[in-house]
Amino acid sequence: MVLPNHKPKNLNIIAKINYPGRIIGSLILGLIIGSVMIEGDFFFLWFFALFHALLWSHLAYWLCKISKDSKKQEYRNLLIDSAFYGFWVPIFSFSIIPSICGIIAGCMGNAHSGGYKFLLKGLVFNALGVLIGISLLGRINVTFESSIFVTIVSALSLLSYCSFVGVVGNNQTNFLIKIQKKLKWAHQQREEALSLAAEAKKLALVGQVAGKMAHDFNNILGIIMGNTELTLLDCQEPETRKTLELIFEQTIRGKNLTKNLVAFARDQEPKQEFFRISGKIDFVLNLMRKDLEGVELRKEESPGVPELLADPGMIEHALANLLQNSIHATSMNESPRIIIRTYSLDNKICYEIEDNGCGIPKENLENIYEPSFTLKGSKDVTGSYKRGIKGTGYGMANVKKYVEQHKGSISIESEVGVGATVTICLPIIKKELTAKEKSELKKEITQFEKYILLVVSAITIIHGHLFMIN
Repeated sequence: MVLPNHKPKNLNIIAKINYPGRIIGSLILGLIIGSVMIEGDFFFLWFFALFHALLWSHLAYWLCKISKDSKKQEYRNLLIDSAFYGFWVPIFSFSIIPSICGIIAGCMGNAHSGGYKFLLKGLVFNALGVLIGISLLGRINVTFESSIFVTIVSALSLLSYCSFVGVVGNNQTNFLIKIQKKLKWAHQQREEALSLAAEAKKLALVGQVAGKMAHDFNNILGIIMGNTELTLLDCQEPETRKTLELIFEQTIRGKNLTKNLVAFARDQEPKQEFFRISGKIDFVLNLMRKDLEGVELRKEESPGVPELLADPGMIEHALANLLQNSIHATSMNESPRIIIRTYSLDNKICYEIEDNGCGIPKENLENIYEPSFTLKGSKDVTGSYKRGIKGTGYGMANVKKYVEQHKGSISIESEVGVGATVTICLPIIKKELTAKEKSELKKEITQFEKYILLVVSAITIIHGHLFMIN
């Protein structure tokens, strides 16, 4: 028997599985029919035997292919199978072994494909097939006995069909398990995509607000910065000069914070400068000295740490966020302690901030970098932070973003009730120019007698800029 060389398309799974089973069953049934066929001029019986054994399985398959609903058509084919099994019972002269084997095989196929209700329909069509066989035969021959050959072939056919149904059932179960896993994975992917889309929408709103506020806020800072710098030029009193320098430094910090907020929202490139990381740590500690009151502070700096090429404002902002988190984490500790370490390792500049605070639960370590995620304020269900301490949820998100923009890495080790250690490593970039870079730099032409175009949006800034240019 040659199977069709085309693959079934858009067919129900039951139709696909029953196709080879029907071929095997029809061929075995043909052997049984040929061995027990009664003598006489019943040419139509031989025609039906050949049709059932050689053509019916392919015709049923073709009917499923052309049908609009292949599942319903396959159920019709199964009922026709049941009628065929019943039709051959009177032809077998009601021989017990082949009749029972054929009907059991048909019942198993119906139960496996459509359940017990469909099995009952199959039994009805079995009975209908018996009546059709009797009417076509014209008489009823009852011979309960059967030959040894017929008994062996019938038993083997039933055994092989049961094995086939068992294998198919196992394959169907595995197939359904795979489908269930794929559906579960697709559902998870959908939930993650929806979560990311919601977060992206939130960040887009932050970017719009940051973009609108940054311009006006920078104008305010520009006025303060310009007038402070002008006053510093003529100030001779040490105390006043110290106060003005502090104001000037804070306006620069405010400008950097605004720039970093816009950078977080718009993915701006960081500004690159060489500086000592220890100097930035001292600068941030000085700014936060009031917040650090009552906290035991240790600085451990390894010798030979080279200068870091990075955006000073971003590094300051990252340090301020990490220190603020440590201060908050130790707020309920009677003896708060923060240790800051700086060292170079494997061509990287690293700094650690360790505290003996409340620590971060392991289940939240992966979430702390997510924007808007916080364990403070209303989210502090364990009472780990002092009342009044609140978090924005963007501190660690900013820190991770700054580190990634500098091609660095960040890691956290934490134990609840013991404390946490945050380690940031940034790549070392050599300060010296190569010979090729020096030769290209010498080729540059210095420009003289050029004009400066100054564009300002606030009248109050003009006076300071013109004074500085002159």
